Amino acid sequence: PNMVVRYTTDGSEPGPSSSVLTGKIVSDHPENLRFATFFNDISSISVGVPGSRKFLAPAIRVESSMAASSHYPVSNLEQYASRKYMRTAKPPKAGDYVLYTFESPLKCRRITVQTADPVNNFFGVTQGHVEVLYDDGTDSFVTAGRFNMYNRVVIESPTSPVKAVRIVVDGPCEGKAVSIQSLIIE
Repeated sequence: PNMVVRYTTDGSEPGPSSSVLTGKIVSDHPENLRFATFFNDISSISVGVPGSRKFLAPAIRVESSMAASSHYPVSNLEQYASRKYMRTAKPPKAGDYVLYTFESPLKCRRITVQTADPVNNFFGVTQGHVEVLYDDGTDSFVTAGRFNMYNRVVIESPTSPVKAVRIVVDGPCEGKAVSIQSLIIE
């Protein structure tokens, strides 16, 4: 009860004022459809039409200040696999980070940065933010967003090609470890 599915047709993230799904949708551009479930103002992670989205997998190097579990190493983040992720060996502390550096500056439409296990949404960064280093001559990271209750930050329409993305832990996180997922790049 009181839960609705909202959607957009332009590839943007659905919000509390997006159209409510009431029936079948016919579209010549299903790759632009995004859906999210809403309960009041709380939303799920958005999804697209399976098989219609084109994801990028540019060459990337990932490093972290946090020691990783042997079963979930940092190198998993370089594979762009949905079920492969990094999990820390112990709880993170303020100032810890994960840095994704692209081999070449990346032009893209959207980068989704997610923490937490992909299956159950546990072990996310609950106090932290995401920074972006643009290829704009400044050589300074810019804050792109803070993690919300769903452990994700979406970087919409980057203003310049992206050189690097960094997750920064700002304070204690719930749980004995955190999980970090591969970037989703469109």
